[in-house]
Amino acid sequence: MNSKEFLNELKKYSNDLLVSMSFDQIFKEELLKLYPRKIINCHAGKLPFYRDRNILNWALINDEKEFGISVHFIDKGINTGDIILQKTYEIKDSDDYTTLLNLCHKECASLLYESLILFLEDNVKAYKQKRKKKGGG
Repeated sequence: MNSKEFLNELKKYSNDLLVSMSFDQIFKEELLKLYPRKIINCHAGKLPFYRDRNILNWALINDEKEFGISVHFIDKGINTGDIILQKTYEIKDSDDYTTLLNLCHKECASLLYESLILFLEDNVKAYKQKRKKKGGG
């Protein structure tokens, strides 16, 4: 993704938006400069509280009553960009990692779709993340 070859290939196209979901690489500055505020990510965590990896595990370990899914702009930090959409979901006593993961797959797709509609309608009202207040994941 961050290779010169890939970046050169991207430059051949007129991309309005790049979308990331469950991607295992950090976007480097050269890519971010090519598409300022045009790269979004769906993160299975309530930002800014759960920015790292294995968020669903941490939500269960921390005995959270809910978890969040966030669509945000990608910036040079890790899951620190302005939030476009965020929704929370109840964690039931019967939930485990698998049930939450299945819900995330479904809901990330829905939130990304909603975000794309906002972009098409030129109606994105992203907001800055506040400081992280609690730990875990």
